[in-house]
Amino acid sequence: MTDITAEAAMEALYRSYVETFNREDAAGVARLLSYPMMVGGPGHPPIAIPDQLSYQRMIEGTFQQFKAKGWVRSQIDRLQAVATAGDTGVLVAFFSRYRRDGSLIESRNGHYVMRRSDGKWSIIAAIASG
Repeated sequence: MTDITAEAAMEALYRSYVETFNREDAAGVARLLSYPMMVGGPGHPPIAIPDQLSYQRMIEGTFQQFKAKGWVRSQIDRLQAVATAGDTGVLVAFFSRYRRDGSLIESRNGHYVMRRSDGKWSIIAAIASG
């Protein structure tokens, strides 16, 4: 069996993250992360999320905010993963959010720091930008 590259593994993790997010599975999304984890985005500085339950509650609120804008799904437009020192890496994701009728809500990009521990990749920081 051929090992996949670190970059391919990070991209696979991010694809799982978006698929799980699109199912509105907050607990599932929270399981893909390592804690404490750092999150940030437009309009607010990065903050530390201490544990899985705290992130799950935060992402449930995010789903409600997105749905108020008509969101039904997010789509990956482009990924760029780079392995760094040891079992860490950075992934830049370009993504879009859509309404049920297929109209675009917004396109953004995000930067995700990832770490491999015990052979499993997880997200340890996520910073979205415009």
